[in-house]
Amino acid sequence: MGNGHLCKKRMNFFMLCGCCFLCLIIKSTFMVSGSSLVGTIDGLVNNASMTAHIVMDDLDAVTDEVWDSLFRVNVKGMLHCVKAVVPYMKKHQSGVIVNMGSVAGMTGIGSSIPYAATKAAIHAMTRSLAIALAPHIRVNSIAPGAIDTRWWAGNEEKMYELAGSLPLQRISTPDDIAEAILFQLSQGSVTGQVFVIDNGQTL
Repeated sequence: MGNGHLCKKRMNFFMLCGCCFLCLIIKSTFMVSGSSLVGTIDGLVNNASMTAHIVMDDLDAVTDEVWDSLFRVNVKGMLHCVKAVVPYMKKHQSGVIVNMGSVAGMTGIGSSIPYAATKAAIHAMTRSLAIALAPHIRVNSIAPGAIDTRWWAGNEEKMYELAGSLPLQRISTPDDIAEAILFQLSQGSVTGQVFVIDNGQTL
């Protein structure tokens, strides 16, 4: 039985601060009682994010409001969630954090300049946190390319065109991303890494 299967058998999901807390339930129970947490938090998947669809050369549309709102959710929101779980992880001298980035943060090309900038910030923050929280807490990031989700609703033709131009000629599925997350959660020698899952999109 592989580590991935074991992880799947031991995970419960909780929503807190708008992010997905993915907890490995091994020795104790995780509960929310009033404003306090009882038990252990073994893993955090920071998956909350937002975007604004703005043509890349339309700088006038990149207002302070758009810029600030994306950074507030995508970057500051992730940091707040990290700060919320780290004391529990430090107490047990063990923990894993996975931050959801994007290939937009590597290529600079995405739904908008602010979105790409927030994802680049997440990748940098991941590396900084990996240094700051070592040796007991590991921090990594996933940088997905296109994923076959409801985001493509009404634009399926564009999705298939993109798939045909990729080296692997396919679009990632949510399961592809989940498997990468499981690997980062279970592989004890990996920290400070940004895993690109994009079927060769960035080649």
